[in-house]
Amino acid sequence: MIQQSLPIRSVVVDDEPDALDILESLLTAQGVEVVARAGGVDEALKYILLHRPDVVFLDIDMPVKNGFDLVKELERYDHRPSIVFVTAFNRFAIEAIRHAAFDYLLKPVDIDELRACLSRLQARQPQKEFRERVDELLYGLGKQKLRFHTRTGFIHLDPSEIVYFEAHGSYCDLVCIDGKQRTVSVNLGTLEETMPDYCFFRINRSLAVNRQYIRQVDRRTRIITLQAADLKFEFSISPKYIRKLEKEG
Repeated sequence: MIQQSLPIRSVVVDDEPDALDILESLLTAQGVEVVARAGGVDEALKYILLHRPDVVFLDIDMPVKNGFDLVKELERYDHRPSIVFVTAFNRFAIEAIRHAAFDYLLKPVDIDELRACLSRLQARQPQKEFRERVDELLYGLGKQKLRFHTRTGFIHLDPSEIVYFEAHGSYCDLVCIDGKQRTVSVNLGTLEETMPDYCFFRINRSLAVNRQYIRQVDRRTRIITLQAADLKFEFSISPKYIRKLEKEG
């Protein structure tokens, strides 16, 4: 638990240097000591184990590994800092984060929200075990269904039910594991903001695929293959997106 008589010691994690600069400046102005800053999960884990901070301010949307991956990795170690997720638009994750008793801040970080967050951290009493909170977070992320408006009403879908989605102007077609295609009244940009970004990968300007259904990427033919039960889909993918997919894992 954070000692109220001592400055809060923190590690800040974000893949964008400007975001790191802004958050570090805000924290320092509030008397929070930033003992380290990291641009990715592996680097952050090293600093957390080295400095043993009270709290980690953690971006969610990062390449290769995201913020949730870091929290899962921390389960293996004896130091369990408080976690404050910092996110620009991941609305899908907010309810799961809140339910699991982790704190969060929305980008751009509002100074009053930051002060309130720091007050909660200082006043926080012993609560659920870290592992229990991580389990609840992952469960919440997995079970959350999203609501999509259609031409005649709306539907609820779990992201894992969607194999891929393709843009057509102000609409998108969602192709699901039951083989059905559902047209929703939302453009690609808004849909990407709503979907969990760590699950879907954009392979061209108009189409994004669910990572869990990627079965093969052929560099020679530049074909990506998706397999969901008896359904199989193949799409062209440029070398640029192949390299990006290999980098992100």
